[in-house]
Amino acid sequence: MLKNKLQTYWPVLAAMALVLTGSSLYNYNVLGQGYQIMRSEGPKAALAFFLNRGETYDSLFGIGWNAFREGDYETALEYGNRVLLSRKVEDRARASYLLGVALTNLGGKMAAEEHLKTALDLYHSLNKPLSEFRCQMAIARLNLTYEDVEVAEYYANLAEATYDAWNDQFFLYIKSQIAFLRRDYKVALELVEQQEKLIKNDQPQLAGVYGDLGFYHCLLGELDKGLEYTMMAQSLAMKLNSELLAMYNTINLFLYMKCSFRDFTYFREVALNYARQQKDTKLLEKIYFVDKAECAIPTTNPGHPDPPDDPPPPPANQPLLEQPQGVRKSGQN
Repeated sequence: MLKNKLQTYWPVLAAMALVLTGSSLYNYNVLGQGYQIMRSEGPKAALAFFLNRGETYDSLFGIGWNAFREGDYETALEYGNRVLLSRKVEDRARASYLLGVALTNLGGKMAAEEHLKTALDLYHSLNKPLSEFRCQMAIARLNLTYEDVEVAEYYANLAEATYDAWNDQFFLYIKSQIAFLRRDYKVALELVEQQEKLIKNDQPQLAGVYGDLGFYHCLLGELDKGLEYTMMAQSLAMKLNSELLAMYNTINLFLYMKCSFRDFTYFREVALNYARQQKDTKLLEKIYFVDKAECAIPTTNPGHPDPPDDPPPPPANQPLLEQPQGVRKSGQN
């Protein structure tokens, strides 16, 4: 259920580790400049910058990290393994970290965990607590991908004891997913609300947070808020042209209709057809979760007019679900 959402945001969230860990994960003279170029000018410009620096371990790591950010995990592994040959402990630590997060996305759980634990041990030997924290969070995220809640919670607790975790968005995200898997939706909602306060102008992350807020409000029977946040998330998903985010919001609408005792067939079928076409097993799992979910007694009036019970299909060449007729977006009178 969580794997695709985690894969969607992982490159962005993992990149935050490089910003926050300072020289423990990279040399600002080369990698810092390259990462700034990556942010301001894009991955192609960053790749050119690293290639022009020759085959130093800094530049090799930069190329590998750039590939990871672009979703080219095989290339990330190739360059991570080359950096692993360095005699410097810091080089091997960051190479192990890169290998671990790349393998996480390729489905190699045991190998990924081994590399991340190696990175954790190396950073501990270097007395780099923030880098240790990032490794612990990466191990927690890896185990959440496979819904191993006990191990994920163990490493999240270690991370909390290692560093000032409660001001870290990724930590809050991991904790919210642990609460979700434990079916503690109220705690999950509170943690997502804390994430929202930390996000500034990152629209993809904000879209995901709004979607999660809508989902948890609906599960808790707070349907007005659930619909409001879902439509805010859907608006951002359409601006970003993200079908995957749009489908998660469609599942939210399916949940909203179900919990307000209305015909949810249309929204379920839209999400289900997309998940089947894309062979997206995690999206399918979330649909089946909503199928079985027991809705709380609504604490708010869903409002009128209702969304249409049987709206027309989306027009051709327009895969994203439009706002249902009669459903108000946040801020509308």
